Amino acid sequence: MPNVFRLVKEKHLDTPLAGGSARRGERWNPAGVDVLYTSSSPELALVEVLAGLMPIRFDELPRFYLITIVLPDTEAIRVYQPSDLPPGWNAPVRPPACQAFFGTWLEGMQELTVSIPSAVVAFSANFVIHRAHLAFSQVEVASIQPFTVDGRLTVPVNYGPV
Repeated sequence: MPNVFRLVKEKHLDTPLAGGSARRGERWNPAGVDVLYTSSSPELALVEVLAGLMPIRFDELPRFYLITIVLPDTEAIRVYQPSDLPPGWNAPVRPPACQAFFGTWLEGMQELTVSIPSAVVAFSANFVIHRAHLAFSQVEVASIQPFTVDGRLTVPVNYGPV
C-alpha cells in the first residue's frame, strides 16, 4: 500500500491521525462523520492546505508538520475518476452532492480508504480514510517532520491586511 501524507498544525501534533472533519463536514463528508483526509504527495498536501488558507500572509502561517502515514497492506483502495464524481465536485465552494456522494461508503465498512481526485489539482489524488473502519487501528504514522512553507506561496508580509 502507498504511503500517504498530511500536513498538520503544531497544535495538533499530539493527535496526527485525528480527523477533525466531523465538526463541520468537509468536501466528502457531512458533519458528524469523521474521516481522515490525506494526499498522495507532500506537495499535494501543501497545495490542499494553502487552498483552504488563502489569502494568508507568510507571518500568519501556523507551524506545520508533515505526517507520513502507512496504510495496511491488506486493505484495498477504491479509486474514483473525475467522470465518476457528481457535477461541480471540484468547485471552490463544495456542493452538497459531494458530502452525500460517499454516503453508502461512510455508513458501511467496505474499503478503509478511497482515492479521489484533488479538487485543486485533478491530476493528483487525495486519499480519504474511514476512521470508523475496523482496519483503521492498523494505520500507522511512519514519520513526523517539520515542514517549512516557502514564503513565495503566500501573500507578501508587506502587503497589508488580508
